Amino acid sequence: PPLSKEYMRGESAVEDAYVHPPEWYEQNGIALMSGTNVMSLDAGERVVKLQSQEEIVFDKALIATGADVNILRVDGTELDGIHYLRTIKTSDEIQEEAASADRVVLVGGSFIGTEVAASLTAKGTHCTIVMMEEVATSIAFGEEVGRYFHDVLSSNGVELVGGEQLDAFVGE
Repeated sequence: PPLSKEYMRGESAVEDAYVHPPEWYEQNGIALMSGTNVMSLDAGERVVKLQSQEEIVFDKALIATGADVNILRVDGTELDGIHYLRTIKTSDEIQEEAASADRVVLVGGSFIGTEVAASLTAKGTHCTIVMMEEVATSIAFGEEVGRYFHDVLSSNGVELVGGEQLDAFVGE
């Protein structure tokens, strides 16, 4: 997704973040229900039950689970300046706050976290990634591929601090 890459670097517009414009789905007979949680799907009966308890009958269903955000279970997550990149709005907030920050700290050496660090660094913001793994992206891609990305990030000025666990966010 461009939220952590082209859009965050200011190289693309909001409209470019979408696969198709909203009207395309209606024109093609597709009921797009983004931001909607499906609680159960009965393939035999061809019915999905939504979190709202509404039931929808379908001919065909595409299960597009997206990615789960790893909500940190530590003290201080409610403090200002702590963001989880999930939407255009949060991408905008991160960009706005990073523009006036001396340093941005990213928690976790995941794919999205490393992309955000790379994008912000390309815009001139100093970034540090603090992560449990020793090598960035190694959990998802393995040690060898992870080492490649780790070295690219490091050679481009991203500080990587591995083998650490977050205890809390402290501040006002």
